[in-house]
Amino acid sequence: MLKLQETHLLDILPPNLASDPIISNAAKAIDAELTAVTQLSRTVLILARIDELPEEVIDLLAKQFKVDFYDANTPLPRKRELVRTSIAWHRIKGTPAAVQQVVDTLIDGAMVQEYWEYGGKPYFFKVGDIKGPLVSSKTIDATIRAIYVAKNTRSHLDGITFVRRPKVAARLSTATYVHKRIQVTPRTIGGSSGRASIKASTTVRIFKEVKIDGRLAQ
Repeated sequence: MLKLQETHLLDILPPNLASDPIISNAAKAIDAELTAVTQLSRTVLILARIDELPEEVIDLLAKQFKVDFYDANTPLPRKRELVRTSIAWHRIKGTPAAVQQVVDTLIDGAMVQEYWEYGGKPYFFKVGDIKGPLVSSKTIDATIRAIYVAKNTRSHLDGITFVRRPKVAARLSTATYVHKRIQVTPRTIGGSSGRASIKASTTVRIFKEVKIDGRLAQ
């Protein structure tokens, strides 16, 4: 099977024309130009080649398709998805499905919940149960702006919530303490008998008193 990009004019001419030198030379003369035009014909494919187009072209397509919640700071893969779904999105604009589609494009794992699903007030809704990775504040701001464009006028956003359920493992450990107690006390002496002697001593003082002429002599 012939491929358009690899086909030359001579390859498709009928034998009676290809055998004519004038027609054959004319086909060869314009073959280069026809090949160049054929290579450029791929550029007219827009949505079919949206994953190949540069960011500058994606930004222009966003204006053409009126992507109201488009943000220039949005990552390129998100921009491609917004442009790709823009036409279908405008058909359901103002419905919960439109809000859900916008949220899915900007934040992974988000779910639009009506007020009766979480016990809120009538005409309110929220974007919750986001189990995907946390996003930057710029992405959250862009999401809020996009939601206000996609929702209907009477509905109001109650908030955006992220859910984190960390896994916690509880472990119980015990310690075994073994000790040996050795108590050292004075040795008990049993009954015994012995002999003891008591010695006492006394002092004997002897003096003599002499008086001369009635006076005590020293």
